[in-house]
Amino acid sequence: MDAGTTFKYYYGDITNTTIIGRPNKKFLEIYDLVEEANRRAFEASKAGAIPEEVDQAARSFLESKGYG
Repeated sequence: MDAGTTFKYYYGDITNTTIIGRPNKKFLEIYDLVEEANRRAFEASKAGAIPEEVDQAARSFLESKGYG
């Protein structure tokens, strides 16, 4: 599920992934990769960070795993 909102000049977004039943191996692999990419982007999100650099922190990791 993906949801978003705006307030003045703030744009919020949230995504929630829920499994019904038992996930297959491929799903778990991709889920773990996305979680790691998210962690890398979070670590790059420091005061003064350029948004493209934050994006690249996650994107380059996913590309290195074959998911460009």
